[in-house]
Amino acid sequence: MTELPRIHPDDYCDEDLPRLAQPWWQTLPGNFHALPDHFLADNDTRWRIDYTASIDTLARTGLASMAGAAALPATLNISRQREERALVDFYRPFLQEEDPNTFFSRPTQTANIERIPVAPYHFQPEDGDAHTLRFRSPFEPKNPALRDRYLGHRRNRTAWAQHWRHHGEPRPTLIMIHGFVADPYWLNTRWLALPWFYKQGFDVLLYTLPFHGRRKGRFAPFSGAEFFSQGMALLNETFAHAIHDLRLFMDYLREQGTPAMGATGISLGGYTTGLLAALEDDLAFAIPNVPLVSIMDLMQSWFPINLQVGLLKKVYGTDLQGLREVTALHSPLTWPCKVPQCRAHDHWWCRRPLCATQAQPSAAPALGELRSALVPRQSSAASGSGALSESHARFHEGGARGEVGGGERLNSPFPVGAMPAPKGVCDMRMRLWGHRRW
Repeated sequence: MTELPRIHPDDYCDEDLPRLAQPWWQTLPGNFHALPDHFLADNDTRWRIDYTASIDTLARTGLASMAGAAALPATLNISRQREERALVDFYRPFLQEEDPNTFFSRPTQTANIERIPVAPYHFQPEDGDAHTLRFRSPFEPKNPALRDRYLGHRRNRTAWAQHWRHHGEPRPTLIMIHGFVADPYWLNTRWLALPWFYKQGFDVLLYTLPFHGRRKGRFAPFSGAEFFSQGMALLNETFAHAIHDLRLFMDYLREQGTPAMGATGISLGGYTTGLLAALEDDLAFAIPNVPLVSIMDLMQSWFPINLQVGLLKKVYGTDLQGLREVTALHSPLTWPCKVPQCRAHDHWWCRRPLCATQAQPSAAPALGELRSALVPRQSSAASGSGALSESHARFHEGGARGEVGGGERLNSPFPVGAMPAPKGVCDMRMRLWGHRRW
């Protein structure tokens, strides 16, 4: 039985939000992370949102403490600071390119993918099979000065995923990308109700991001600790590696005959989903669920990691706009999205663009109008935590029906969650289907 949402996308009020203009890292106001959200809701719904937001705040504070503590030693390293400033300059020319694939290059080698039956405690489909996939990644960093340092993380050079496949003909595949530190397959299986999607007819691929899970360094304090803790230059290479290995898994799915595939992700996984949507032109859908989009604005909105923003300004010798630019190469706000918005009543893999911003690139819509079509935003932060909000809704109301231009609705096979995202969690403040570089 389908559950109805408590908050409809039309209840969200975005008239007072600023308008997006490129380059976004210069035009977003400095207090963007603190801009309030306004939406219509009854008292009962507001109480529920405030309650879940308090839980989310506790969870994200724990995540921020872990990430901040992991990054602090490298940030305080004086010799590394001088080197880091020179390293990030290597990436600035890529921001001037029209095509993000100039940096996020397609794999030039094929992968020899191994299939291993999953352990008994993982999801075991009755009408199919579940395997762990792995391959030795041929990825090499773009920056030659970082090549040896990055490839020195040997465990990170093996890519991992879990694949649920129906017997018989290949099915459309849902690619799930986990959030920061939230890599366990069993966790995402239960938290996001992925067996439900499998039972609707989807094959499912759960992808492991670099430095998470089995890709974590042997002496790393926790899964994902090395993702953000090695400087902004190496973070660019980490996202390039994430996209590179995911594309090899997608090539494998194509070789297996998958008729269509789409991606979704939580928090950091939603960020990666948005980036993937700017690179791949044959994605059937892209559903960023409470993703972050500006790492620096996220840091400003999360205690205690917000205390390190001033230190980063000194390390890189710049201000907030400069820090945004340093991280803009992998932000979905920077690049045009290649996944078009579908017309109502079409199938979820339709390819017909609709949004007016696609036909009129010069018209810069408000940021609220550019919020993700598939996840309604309920937050004052500039980027979302991946903490507890998603446990209250499999995919939020927009993810179930999909808001499209002109107030129409797209019928889709995704379930409708009963709870909206709490305050303190938001989506990317942009509609991926309509975003273009102005």
